[in-house]
Amino acid sequence: MALSIEEIVNKHESALKKYRGLYAFADLLATYFVLYVLFVLFNMRDLFLMFSIFEPYTGAKYSILGFGVVFETLGLIILAFVLSLILTAIRHYKTEKKDAIALIEETHPILKERLRTAYDNRNTNNIIARDLIGGVIIDSKPVESSSFFDRRKLAKDLFVIVFAVAVLAYVAGTGYQTTLSPTDLNGVIDKLPLVSNSNSDLYPVEENGGTSNNTSQENIFGKLPLLWWKVKMLI
Repeated sequence: MALSIEEIVNKHESALKKYRGLYAFADLLATYFVLYVLFVLFNMRDLFLMFSIFEPYTGAKYSILGFGVVFETLGLIILAFVLSLILTAIRHYKTEKKDAIALIEETHPILKERLRTAYDNRNTNNIIARDLIGGVIIDSKPVESSSFFDRRKLAKDLFVIVFAVAVLAYVAGTGYQTTLSPTDLNGVIDKLPLVSNSNSDLYPVEENGGTSNNTSQENIFGKLPLLWWKVKMLI
């Protein structure tokens, strides 16, 4: 009987893991297509022109599954996939994950606290434990693993995927793209004020290590002895 309660919990836990894997895969695809659409619309392929390390490869074509793919397009595909992997992993890592027992007790109040207690005491051999396990097994028969499946979540991801694919088809058919490009950042950087301009009030340094302001000081001290000599002659 103890083995039966363990089999019931393991069956639901296995189904729950499959559903979560399906959610993660759907989220990955949705995130990937959204990122790729944004990359195409905002001319992110020009990003590879900004780095000299990619210069020998830009414009090159590679044959993949019988299709000629330009290096920049292949780079965007890889970049979007890597970023979508990272974002999906972070999102699902932070998501609260309930085990099968918690979900069953939440959706079936008749098993609340009883299922967890019976599972924890599945190896206990006494009349009370056996009676509890037997009652839990009977009450858990109506529980279906399909009740854990969140159809709305999957439908939302499928809608995003279909919408993103439709936008890609539109862009491929019309060639529409925005005028924005990563290369525009070069102009923004060039317009930033230089730090050296803030020191314009300082005296320029001469070749001999002094400043241009030293000349006036030398003239003052050079004229003092001459003035003193003229005053002495008058006396």
